[in-house]
Amino acid sequence: MSFVAAIQFATFRTLVDAPYTTLLTSGNLRALVESTHRWLVTRDSDSARHAQRFAAVLFAFAGGALLGAVITRHVDVAAVGVAAGLLAVLMAWLMLQTRAIERRAAAATGDADRSTADPRDRTS
Repeated sequence: MSFVAAIQFATFRTLVDAPYTTLLTSGNLRALVESTHRWLVTRDSDSARHAQRFAAVLFAFAGGALLGAVITRHVDVAAVGVAAGLLAVLMAWLMLQTRAIERRAAAATGDADRSTADPRDRTS
C-alpha cells in the first residue's frame, strides 16, 4: 500500500491549475477554505472555480471513505482487493488516455513536419 500511495502522491500533484494531494484531506481542506474566503471577499471567479474543485475533491475523499467502510463491513479483509482493483482500472484508463493524447500530439507535429520533410525520408 505504501508503494502505491507513493506513486499516487508523486504522479497526481495538480488539480487543473492548483497544487493538491490525493492522499491527505488537510491540505485540500485548507485550499478549499482559502479559495472560498478569497471568492467571498473579492468575488474572484478563479477562486470560485478553485473552491468548487477542492470541494469536489473533499466530497470524493468522503465518498471513498464511506464506500470503503461499507465494503469492509461486507467483505472484511478482502476490501483491500476492491481498492486495488479500482486503482488498477484507473491506471489502465489513464494509460490509454495518455497514449491517445500522445498520438494526437504526434499526429499534429507529424503533419507539420511532413510538409517540410523530404518524402524519401518517410519510413511509414
